[in-house]
Amino acid sequence: MSAPLVSVIVRSIARPELERALASVAGQSYPALEVVCVNAKGGEHPPLPATVGKVPIRRVELGRPLGRSEAANAGLAAAVGEYVAFLDDDDWFLEHHVAALVEALASNPSARVAYANAEGVDRDGTVVHRFAEPFCYARLCVGNFIPMDAALFARELVRAGCAFDETLTVYEDWDFWLQLAAYGPFVHVDRVGVRCSAGGSSGVGLAPERQQQRAARVRVYEKWRHLWSGEQLDALVAFLEEEARVRDLLFAAAVAAADRTSQELGRVASEAEQARRELGAVLASRSWSWPAPLRGAKGRVGRGARGG
Repeated sequence: MSAPLVSVIVRSIARPELERALASVAGQSYPALEVVCVNAKGGEHPPLPATVGKVPIRRVELGRPLGRSEAANAGLAAAVGEYVAFLDDDDWFLEHHVAALVEALASNPSARVAYANAEGVDRDGTVVHRFAEPFCYARLCVGNFIPMDAALFARELVRAGCAFDETLTVYEDWDFWLQLAAYGPFVHVDRVGVRCSAGGSSGVGLAPERQQQRAARVRVYEKWRHLWSGEQLDALVAFLEEEARVRDLLFAAAVAAADRTSQELGRVASEAEQARRELGAVLASRSWSWPAPLRGAKGRVGRGARGG
């Protein structure tokens, strides 16, 4: 029985790291792959080979710059694999990534989505973040915790109507996962399968982007709040209550640890003060004072001997 075809969609803006991304697809241990490379840059894009390793590359051109959601939908429309994965052009798969996810879905016939752990790495290769949360629908309702590159999903979900919301410029991946999760829970493969470039040019952490993210989050909630059942909303509230309880426990533990540290420092300071007093008493005692002339004489004899 032949392995099901996996389409890997690469939304390319012609970053220098594109070659590394494609090479990571060619280096997969999984045998049945195709690359669907969407020119999201628009205009001139560096030429692409017909294959990378043994993996064929098909190029998608719409003749203009594309936003992330539009480029993703163009890739989905062109993909022909039974399964689909995304790979940003500055990220890369580890060798086992696709094979591990296909195996996870084969082992869970009712599941249509599997995802692996992912690492965010800085320019020098330092791991700055690790994405490794088990699947929880209520957690997904709070916010996205699955990088786009980490997952593999059945293309039948696209045929069922799942698509990227092109009105969203932020959190379009979160919205897409919520659509897929409506068809059942995801399978989590607790193993790092992809590395994502953290870089330094995204602007994350700047006030304007935080405001943009907040506005986008509100839009996602406005879209989904009408679609969530009372049971799902109850699960969301329960999740948030549990998160608050855990934070309270962690805070109480931190306060207790700080109190213990303060008490220990006080004890050490008290012992040091007691030792200082005892030393002062020894130095002031007669038993320490009467040998003083002898110590002085010993010093003079030593100096005299050296002088002779």
